[in-house]
Amino acid sequence: MIKDVYTCISVLSILIAVCCNNHTKTGKVQTTEDSYFIDDSPIVLSNDKPESKDSIRLTDIADSLFYISLKGSNLDVLQLHYLDSLILVSDIRNVYIFHANGEVRSKLPLYSGSFDVSSDGQKLYTYTFLTKELCAYDLNGNHIWKTKVKYSSSLPELGYYGYSFLAVNDTTFAIANINFGNNQDKIVFVNQNGKVVHRIANDERFTPPPSVYSVNRTWQRILFRSNGTLCYHAPYSDTLYAIHGHTLNLSPIAIEEKLVKVPLKKRLEYTGEKVEELHRYCTNMYTCPIGYYDIWTDSSKYITRFFEISRYLIVGYTHGSLMLPTSNFLIYDKKKKVLSRTHNDLQKSIGTKHLHFGIFNDYDGGLAFEPEHLSGEYLIMVNAGESQGGAKGHPKELYLKGRKVAENQYTVISDVFRKSEYKKRADDFFKKEIGDEEKHTVLTIIKVKSK
Repeated sequence: MIKDVYTCISVLSILIAVCCNNHTKTGKVQTTEDSYFIDDSPIVLSNDKPESKDSIRLTDIADSLFYISLKGSNLDVLQLHYLDSLILVSDIRNVYIFHANGEVRSKLPLYSGSFDVSSDGQKLYTYTFLTKELCAYDLNGNHIWKTKVKYSSSLPELGYYGYSFLAVNDTTFAIANINFGNNQDKIVFVNQNGKVVHRIANDERFTPPPSVYSVNRTWQRILFRSNGTLCYHAPYSDTLYAIHGHTLNLSPIAIEEKLVKVPLKKRLEYTGEKVEELHRYCTNMYTCPIGYYDIWTDSSKYITRFFEISRYLIVGYTHGSLMLPTSNFLIYDKKKKVLSRTHNDLQKSIGTKHLHFGIFNDYDGGLAFEPEHLSGEYLIMVNAGESQGGAKGHPKELYLKGRKVAENQYTVISDVFRKSEYKKRADDFFKKEIGDEEKHTVLTIIKVKSK
């Protein structure tokens, strides 16, 4: 569960900065009711669907951009929910509730677990995988109730490691896991008393190897909320599904066919091989080339994750081995029905000494933006993101000094901005508001356009 994504190159991450001009303080996430968002058929990004390459910029999708510094320590963030007036963050041991100014309000223990927030933003639910405890709290950190999930021999559990967890409503909860082969079900639903009330069968069962080596736990998003919908997306799958609250069944809402995914019999969970073998299969290379080749080829194999917002469908993708988690995105505008692709070229970037990986930041001229978390209409990046930030992800150092690789110095910021006041806010934030980066966790938040 810790961010152990196996990285062969630490090629930078991302962050953007500027205070939001107008976002409400309701504690709820707003939704959009425009007619062009209502469609019963799934969005299909087929191979023959035309796309524009590297044409999208941050101002194309961002209505506003602001940043928040969470004070106390540089957290290894696993989950994040932004509720305007509160920010909820989890790492391997705790759930932290922060005020909007970044000060800690309360902390709840959650070791090797997952959490979710109710749809009305008033309750916090946690699930601890080792103990199978399901708990409810108010947002002041007060305990409301606790139960244990009750499995039986006829209803085998999914296995605790790698769980995803989601509150369907106040009385029903979903639990899912990576497919290790012996999973009888891919999603299990339990009630407030811990009783299993519904199951969705695993249609890719297999006999697992004696030992399983996997690095694909932290990057994926199996269960999550998106555009007011409860969503399920299995790693390496083309399809994003909605979970229907009344029937608890799945229906497709988006299908992405442009990228070739790693097939079942090549995945680490199936083969039991080391990650280097999977990386060779995904890239046709044994090692990560630094500045010699562009390893993104037509034969590359990928893993994806979805961010579905009222106006946009964003598909993040990287090599299926996750050894090189560079930020690449397919972005579909539902209103204009236009598909764009942002694809980072490592070879070209090294040649120009400009390492700006993610969605090009023409808002305040800062670091590129890499969506990592989604709360309603807000996309959020932690520190400098996964690809641009490297091992430590220190956005202040990257913003002010760039990045030094061997004897070469690389620029990281774009220095292209919409308004000079936006640029000044970003400069002031990184120069004045962040001291020791080991004592701050920086969030870059954009509110996505809905009109």
